[in-house]
Amino acid sequence: DTDGDGLNDYTEVMVTDTDPSAPEQVLYVSANSGSDSNAGDSWAEPLQTNSAVVSAIAALRAASIIDPVVVLYEPGTYDPLAMSSDSNGVTFLGGMSSSATAPVAATLPGGTIFTRSCSPSCVAERPVDLYNVYGTLRNIVITGGDVRGRGGAGQHGGGIRVDGGASGINVRDSLITANYAGHGGGIAVMGTSFVAVSGTRITGNSAEETSCAEGGGIV
Repeated sequence: DTDGDGLNDYTEVMVTDTDPSAPEQVLYVSANSGSDSNAGDSWAEPLQTNSAVVSAIAALRAASIIDPVVVLYEPGTYDPLAMSSDSNGVTFLGGMSSSATAPVAATLPGGTIFTRSCSPSCVAERPVDLYNVYGTLRNIVITGGDVRGRGGAGQHGGGIRVDGGASGINVRDSLITANYAGHGGGIAVMGTSFVAVSGTRITGNSAEETSCAEGGGIV
């Protein structure tokens, strides 16, 4: 761990694609053993939800900490990730743990899963909604999103919606499946934002809209 940020050099070079000589801000998340009252700064004190992750990143930026952020998730099921306005770079990396040197694959079951909230009842929402955010989603299963019938731009992107002129997202080594929307069942890229996809399966998603559905996988 040359830069002392808690990520060993192998992980930075081979997994997170970060510079092992320059420290990142690292957050740790566990759906099974975490708590949103924890600091989130080690596997001994992991956060539990994406809501807490977004709040923790916002607190870093409010404190004028502009280093890139790496969020490490243990395998498990997580609430939707909804985030806006971060141009400094955030990597969301699933399948990690205190003993992992390489992430667990993005699989169902067994992987790191982002899905919509269904307690007390399911509502129309997508697992990932990013606005004016630069970053990477890696080794994550995106599933269970359903925004059919929301109307307008709200029905775009059942699994992932990326919007805003300052958004750029890399989706790597992930699985996007069983999501539903009026347009872009798996992914919707809005406005002048962009999404780059590599090593990722986009399968079993659906676009359903009464007049003109587009892009079961991506639009």
